[in-house]
Amino acid sequence: MSRDLHLLRSWGQVTAPEPSHVRGVMDRLRDRGCLGSRADDALHVLHAPGTSDLARTREALVRRLASARRTGRGVSVPRRQAVVLAAALAAAVLTFVLLPRPDRILSERLVSPVAWQERAPTADVALRFQGRGSLSGTAHAPEIAWEAGRLEVSVVPGREIQLVVETREAQVRVTGTAFSVERSALGSVVAVDRGAVQVACRGTTPIPVGSGGRQLCPPVSAAGWMARANLLRDPGEVLASAEAGLAYRDAPGAVMDELGAIRILALTELSRDAEALDAAEAYLGRDHPTREDEIRRLAIRLARRVGGCARARLHIEALAADDADAAALLAACAGGGPP
Repeated sequence: MSRDLHLLRSWGQVTAPEPSHVRGVMDRLRDRGCLGSRADDALHVLHAPGTSDLARTREALVRRLASARRTGRGVSVPRRQAVVLAAALAAAVLTFVLLPRPDRILSERLVSPVAWQERAPTADVALRFQGRGSLSGTAHAPEIAWEAGRLEVSVVPGREIQLVVETREAQVRVTGTAFSVERSALGSVVAVDRGAVQVACRGTTPIPVGSGGRQLCPPVSAAGWMARANLLRDPGEVLASAEAGLAYRDAPGAVMDELGAIRILALTELSRDAEALDAAEAYLGRDHPTREDEIRRLAIRLARRVGGCARARLHIEALAADDADAAALLAACAGGGPP
């Protein structure tokens, strides 16, 4: 190290050291272990050995030891020493391969609400995204928590990378593939471009999804189903979403009221008047529902179609004091007018 200290001393006296001078000092310090050797840096990016790697190393060691036993008596002392050293080196390599190596920690926030962004957190994983989420885990086991928007992932096959993408509705596990995850009010949609993944929707067992396949994982909360219902246009799908959300009995009252109103409107669009009227009257029977006037007027129309003025009278009277149309309708019903 005396030469290194001399170089450092002279370096400090130079006002503008040449780049080669700086690199030379840094390289010598790194080689002495002061800064971490290049070999050590390289080992940190090596992939964990697979079963086939270990098998090849073991077979090479067995062949080398067998060769040493067969030829050991007839070789010169230097040759015999070389064989022993080679065997020892092979054993050292095998031991090193078997020992766990530190894995680089990943930690990054992924946010791009408008423009597409690209990231390559490791040499084996490439990301392209528009939305928000976070990256954690390690270089060999990345974990992505995706919150909203579209995420495209490409993983180099054959490198034993255990990548996991999680959303509120789904978990995706891959080892080598290209796929996308899109999370919106509809839920999480996983689409595979190449390779295969394992997709587990919340509360279900994982299923394989191959190249060209898609898997939708629906919402897992009453609020999620409400958002999905508001996004859909087909009344049958809207009804199914509303009823799925209403199954969450522990949801906040405002969310349940809104899901109930959505269900009533969907039943009306499907011309299921009797069911819609029953649902509307149940809705109005609760204290202070959020869309009372709207549902009350709908109940009047439904009741007149289902049972005439007799069925509609209660709902008409609830509005007649403050609504001229309702007051006129009440008078018509009282005078025996058309329902």
